[in-house]
Amino acid sequence: MKKVAFIFLLFLLFTGLLLFKKGLLTQDRINYLRERILHFREGSQKENFSQEGIKVSEEEKMITQILEELEKERENIFKEKERINKLEERLKLQEKELKEKANELSLLRKEIQDYLKKGEAERMAKIKWLAQVYEQMRVEEVAPIIQNLEDELIIEVLSQMDERQVAKILGAMDVKKAAELAQKIGEKMPGEKK
Repeated sequence: MKKVAFIFLLFLLFTGLLLFKKGLLTQDRINYLRERILHFREGSQKENFSQEGIKVSEEEKMITQILEELEKERENIFKEKERINKLEERLKLQEKELKEKANELSLLRKEIQDYLKKGEAERMAKIKWLAQVYEQMRVEEVAPIIQNLEDELIIEVLSQMDERQVAKILGAMDVKKAAELAQKIGEKMPGEKK
């Protein structure tokens, strides 16, 4: 009878180990198994301390030790789960912060682009105004003034003026400077495809 009970107890223990490893064994089940072992131990203490009784007592100690190790392993798994959950929470917070930073950067980029567009529009308005002023001046007065400006600015101003007026201004300028400007204007103007 004792052997059958012990074999059944071992069966419960190994089943518990398998269930625990799969995560199906709860603390309540472990406590239940422990109570069964203690009940088994109390029953064996009432009997004579025969050789078989001593052997069963050692086996009970081994089973109790295994159950305690199972409980420690379960606690370690629970702690690891908590650590992973905290890491996941931290990761979610960092992801949220990164999204907020990305949104801020996107807004800043849009502001900068708007500012650049506004600046370019203002610059083009000034160039257009300057072109209108130069168109109203006599060619002999405009040529020396334009000749002393930066090439890029000259090209932009001339591109806003009437072609006949541009031709007259280039004709009144230093030949070398007029040739350089004509070449740069030719490079900037889109070519006609045949």
